Amino acid sequence: MIRLFYILLIFFLHQELIGQSKRSIKLFQEAKYNYNIGEFENAIEIYNKILKSEPDNCDALYGLGLTYKKLKNYHDYEKFFIQYAKLGCKQNIDQVHFDLSNYFLRNGKIMLSNYHLNKIKSAENFNDYGELKKRISFISNYNENTVLSFEKIDSLDYFTFQYSPAYNTEGNQIYFTARRGNKMFDDENIYSIPIGEKGFGNKVSSLEVLNTDNNEGSITFSESGNFLIYTSCKMNFKKNTCDLFISYFDGVKFNLPTRLDDRINSDYWDSQPHLYGDSLLLFVSNRPGGKGKRDIWFSRLRNDGQWEKAKNYDEINSAYDDVSPLIFDNVIYFASNRIESFGGYDIFYSNGSNIENQYVRNLGASINNYKDQSSFLINNKFFMIAEEFEDGSEVISKIILCKIKSQNYIGDELINFIVKDKLSGIPLESSINCIDPEKSNQYKLTITGSLSIDRSLIDSEHLIISSEGYYPEKIKLNTSDSYIINMTKLDQKYILEDLLFDYDSYKLTESVRNFLFLYAQWLKQNDDINISIEGHTDSVGSDNYNMILSENRANEVLNFFVSEGIPKNRMKAIGFGNNIPVSQGYDGPKNRRIEITVF
Repeated sequence: MIRLFYILLIFFLHQELIGQSKRSIKLFQEAKYNYNIGEFENAIEIYNKILKSEPDNCDALYGLGLTYKKLKNYHDYEKFFIQYAKLGCKQNIDQVHFDLSNYFLRNGKIMLSNYHLNKIKSAENFNDYGELKKRISFISNYNENTVLSFEKIDSLDYFTFQYSPAYNTEGNQIYFTARRGNKMFDDENIYSIPIGEKGFGNKVSSLEVLNTDNNEGSITFSESGNFLIYTSCKMNFKKNTCDLFISYFDGVKFNLPTRLDDRINSDYWDSQPHLYGDSLLLFVSNRPGGKGKRDIWFSRLRNDGQWEKAKNYDEINSAYDDVSPLIFDNVIYFASNRIESFGGYDIFYSNGSNIENQYVRNLGASINNYKDQSSFLINNKFFMIAEEFEDGSEVISKIILCKIKSQNYIGDELINFIVKDKLSGIPLESSINCIDPEKSNQYKLTITGSLSIDRSLIDSEHLIISSEGYYPEKIKLNTSDSYIINMTKLDQKYILEDLLFDYDSYKLTESVRNFLFLYAQWLKQNDDINISIEGHTDSVGSDNYNMILSENRANEVLNFFVSEGIPKNRMKAIGFGNNIPVSQGYDGPKNRRIEITVF
């Protein structure tokens, strides 16, 4: 019985070869050998000889499909794999359906992609089956409002590849990266072209001051026009390296560029820089320490003129490629091939969000499609998008210029928050929380220190803003549509502005208790912070009386924090009486206050 089982098993596994002539078997082995050594044209010729005498030979059909795929002849690849599936061939049928599902998805044929995915019988054999299913589901179920309404007015397709558009400081010229061929070692350079209301100009110019025998690209200009940053790559067969270089404007021309130091560059691929203002640099790198293959990193320019050590922008990055960052009007745009895309690379954006919802969103089906949307540029009037698609051996690449008709990122009644360092004015990554203890909404700001959100999504009028290394701040919403919040660093003294005592009193009112509640939550979230609570009074009364009153005020605050679960050993209360007015020469009610310092 066991012997019969193995005989039947062998029969079914090799039924497409059994019954073939010895000649066909020999030809098949010869074709497979040629395929394995890269002689694809010879393999095709031999497979066709088999099909001439045996048109339904499954192994020959499968071999032809694989060979045409290697040659990027996708038309014939599709033809022979479809024929294989229709014949009911069995040996590689799941692989054929899986490959066809990926192929049709990449070409924007979602129904066909889903059809072949559902034909797979042993999904567990394919590691990427779940991801493919999620990609198809995202496209099939996408139903969001149009973010940008626009009209296409021109396109740029002078080269084999053109991408990474960037405005100059005057906005009347764009710079872009281009390659004349589609091979790895084809030269890559920076070019410029005029731009006007009706489209691109006619003259394309090479940026000779930066272009060399190496590959240059992805230029970005500071807002002031004082400097630019771009990418230069050394290409060789052992290792390809790209670094960021900076060039300063001397009033007449840009000077000889220099490589940015190792706080920015690494031993890996560092490219696609974007400057926001003069002090925030975003770029892309495949260095270790990221979340995916290529990630977005950032650095800020310090007051001493040095760039900070680059950090991974992990709120934006995914397990996939995240590239081509751009910031305009406090909205961050970038390209990614993550699951929530319509094809290869799509343009995504973030302007801060309720953390429970999506922090990063797809820019939508009106802009993204089954082709690669690899980079993006926008201002108040226009946007440009670099689009690429490989159709067999031909690459279709262009930069499309569009006129903006309307924008709808979140809603009709936007509130804008901007959070900055109180002394330097540097924007801060922050979060905003509702104070209401019965509600837990939290909103995350972008790297620009900004958040734009529809008023209807905020369900509390009292909000707390927090940023790592800073004291929290409270704001009360009113009819304003913009709020600028200046944050105080933990190494400075901090006045609890809303905690002012009545005359000759140290009792906490109900409104003050509600105010202190948010600081108690902040202390719980930052259990490594110990605070000194310092009480102060005005000058009315004796010095001794005011000293006791100030101590009582500090202890009252400490006791409230203890009642909210903050360990007493993390705090100390000190009274200073009327010895330290809030400002020199001032003698008024603002002196009746509590100050906090970290120790």
